[in-house]
Amino acid sequence: MLGLEQRSEWNRLLEGARDVYFTPEYAGLWTPIEGGEPLLFAWEDELGRFLCPFRKRRIPGADGLHDITSDYGYGGPLLLPAEPSTAPELATRAVRAFDDACAELGVVAEFTRFHPLVDNASLLESTHHPVFCNETAWVDLSLTEALIWRQVRKGHRYDIRKAERLGVAIRVGDSAEDARTCYRLYERSMTAVGARPYYLFGADFFASTMEQLAGDAVILLAELGGEAIAAAMFLYGDRYCHYHFSGMDRRHASHTPNKLLMFRAIQWARERGLEKLHLGGGFGGADDDSLMRFKTGFTKQRASFHIARRVHDAEAYGRLCAQAGVAAETTGWFPAYRRP
Repeated sequence: MLGLEQRSEWNRLLEGARDVYFTPEYAGLWTPIEGGEPLLFAWEDELGRFLCPFRKRRIPGADGLHDITSDYGYGGPLLLPAEPSTAPELATRAVRAFDDACAELGVVAEFTRFHPLVDNASLLESTHHPVFCNETAWVDLSLTEALIWRQVRKGHRYDIRKAERLGVAIRVGDSAEDARTCYRLYERSMTAVGARPYYLFGADFFASTMEQLAGDAVILLAELGGEAIAAAMFLYGDRYCHYHFSGMDRRHASHTPNKLLMFRAIQWARERGLEKLHLGGGFGGADDDSLMRFKTGFTKQRASFHIARRVHDAEAYGRLCAQAGVAAETTGWFPAYRRP
């Protein structure tokens, strides 16, 4: 079991399969918001390697008991089999060892957000029983730019050209000031759609993201006459780029800056030699809302997002739910005893 103090070893184990969501830098970023302790469970034998980053959280009023969760975004266990045929047995052995480690840590419950591009949910069907949540969209960056452009919806292509005609320019940034500008636009957009206060992370968090994920994060800003009217933060690793946070000044919606910005992001990620740009899903996991329609206007590729809810200690879980005055459910809010 590794903590942030073993950051170099944590990163070494990720070599060859490094995605930003699995890194200690990403885990450390969320500690001021989520609390708890980021850890990496690492299992390796002749069948391959199993890596599972998670956040261990103390359960208030329950000495010695914890629950664990994957962080915001996409994560879950990462399986690196020596051969494709060894993956099932590797998963069985590694999860058994992981569950033993959880018992030693006093883990009551586990919540996992799987990674749609890694498709780790499919390898853990028998142990985690993943639940399908929604589709996500991704762009195949191995295609030529002409083929990528051909996949862009006709209306999106029109709006991209329109933004260019109206003088919208895209700038690539990575400074703390760029991060604060991105947050200002993000906050306005999230407030407009009635997002929960949790999602208003703060300008300092955006600036910290750019600092702590230096080399793994970039901001694209759409500017009109030198004024930022839209911005988006993207995270990336060895193979994948992820559309992370974004916002737009609705006063300039008619300039359609967000569509030009996204197409420039596709070009930027492709030029870096990345394989896929993951756009994610809709608001709250929707498959057919305005956000998902925006994203699917750039690509025909889809992936599946799954979660898992696992109870490690049924007796303690039931007791904690009873103390909280809630039913011991494993659907809906999980763990149920943490329901607001």
